[in-house]
Amino acid sequence: MTIEPNRHLLTGSALRALFVGSIAAFTSFTIQAASLGAGVTVVDLNPTAVNALTNLGFSITPIAPATLNGLTASFPITGGTPTVIDHSGGLDLTKENSPANIQNFVIDLDTNILSGLFTSNGVYLSGVDFFDLSWNGVTYEMTLDSQLGGILNRAYGVPNLTGAAIGTATITPAGEPAPTPEPTSTTLIAAGLLITLALIRKRARQRC
Repeated sequence: MTIEPNRHLLTGSALRALFVGSIAAFTSFTIQAASLGAGVTVVDLNPTAVNALTNLGFSITPIAPATLNGLTASFPITGGTPTVIDHSGGLDLTKENSPANIQNFVIDLDTNILSGLFTSNGVYLSGVDFFDLSWNGVTYEMTLDSQLGGILNRAYGVPNLTGAAIGTATITPAGEPAPTPEPTSTTLIAAGLLITLALIRKRARQRC
């Protein structure tokens, strides 16, 4: 006996499309904004930039708990999310006994900006953009942002070095949060799979 397809049922291709769509949605996870643990961001300073600053009369020293070994600076990661990473420590740029501190770095990988707190002679400026970041496939290349370049220019009368290559940054969090599905997405995905299985069973009974 031949049973004609029921026009009220989904076709085989539609069922397959619905099933594949449900599986694709299930495997498309979003990363939650879980806190990062400890870690470190290592900055390899560009020797040309360091020479330019020292020739302008600046001395460069680390602000604890950051460290500076030759041209390599390390800044501890204190928390944040996978795309907004907080740090402690910083660098002290002193010229003619007048210190300029850049510290408490925040790396925003959505905007590719490294910002933080600027202090000098009792002046505190938070959220100052220090460096622009550009991913080169291995590390982040750092160039001097116009905000910090302008501040140093106005405060110390030095040339505006905006855009100068500062070095490269390697970000190494101690642990990345695992991708997890959003609760609302999980509910919808499960419902879609159940509906798909029910339609498949109903179609199989119609063939009997």
